[in-house]
Formats: sequence, structure tokens, C-alpha cells
Amino acid sequence: MSHRGFTAIEMLTVLSVMGVLAAIAAPAMVPSLRRGLGNQGANAVLSVAAHARTQSLSHDRPAAGSADAGKHYGVVLYRDGSSWVAALTYGATADPSTILRRNPSDSSSDPVVQSRLGPNAQIVTDSGANQLAWLYQYRSGAVIEAPGSNAAHVDVGLPGSPITELFQVMSPDGNHAVDLAVYRIGMAGSNEVN
Repeated sequence: MSHRGFTAIEMLTVLSVMGVLAAIAAPAMVPSLRRGLGNQGANAVLSVAAHARTQSLSHDRPAAGSADAGKHYGVVLYRDGSSWVAALTYGATADPSTILRRNPSDSSSDPVVQSRLGPNAQIVTDSGANQLAWLYQYRSGAVIEAPGSNAAHVDVGLPGSPITELFQVMSPDGNHAVDLAVYRIGMAGSNEVN
């Protein structure tokens, strides 16, 4: 008599071996998942910053006396409930009220570029700020101060240092961090810490 298929004993044996292998592999996977979430948050910030810089490089300064005079493209990182948000801004300051929206006359319309870092990624600064912001200069893409912004501006290093903003994207348990820097020339970069 020919049997096709598996017996219940064979199936239970295979499932128990798979369970043991999964139990062995799970602790090794957790650090990789944390690293991935931290890197994903850092990449979201870098993507928004690159988009804002590209916009400022591709546009001329608005004419004096125009409705857009004094406005610049920028980036704001702010806490929204339990998670951090990175968004493209357009205004005289870089803050949540100047987020560039698909329909500028409707403040509830979708942002043009915005990334929610999620609850597994936190922004950490030396000052403990709940908001960071910077603006880009037209045509050069260099970082300029956001006048009148209540966001923290982190200036690290010696006077004349090329770094204007330095902060970290960190896992909530503090076991993984990615350093982010925004240089005065407008370029942004990241470095995995642990």
C-alpha cells in the first residue's frame, strides 16, 4: 500500500524543529531590526533635507516686494504626539506652520514632502529641543538661520566649524543611534554610532 503525504508525527516533528530554530534566531534579529528602524528614520530626515536643498538650488530668490519675498525652503523636525516628523517648509521661518502643502491655501491639505519617523525613532540633541529647523539659501543651497524661529539651532565645534546642525536618530531604548549632521554648505550626512 502506497502512502502519499505526511503523517501527523512527521508534521509535528518538522514544526517543533522550526520552532526551536526560530527561538534561537529571534534574539539575534532584534538588534538588526532596531538598526534598520534607526537607519530608516535617519534616511527619512536626509531625504526631506535633500528635497528642500534641491528646491532652493533650482529657484531664484523671490523679488523684493513680492508675496514670497523673504521666504526660503527649509526643514523642520518636530514632535507630533509620540513620534517625530520631518517636513519641507517654505516661509520666512521653518516651523510646523510653514510646512509646504499641496494646496497652500488649505492648511489641512497634504504636505508636499513629509516623513513620520515613527515611535521607534527619536531625535536627540544636546539641548533636548523638541523642534529643529533650518533654511536653505537660494541658488547656493547653503544653510542659513531661520529668523524668528523658536526651533533650536545647534552649533557644534569651534567657531567656523563646517557643521551647523548635529543631532541623532535614536531607538527609544538608547541601544542604537545614527548621528546626523547638516553642514553649512547645505549637505547632510549620517554615521551609524552603534
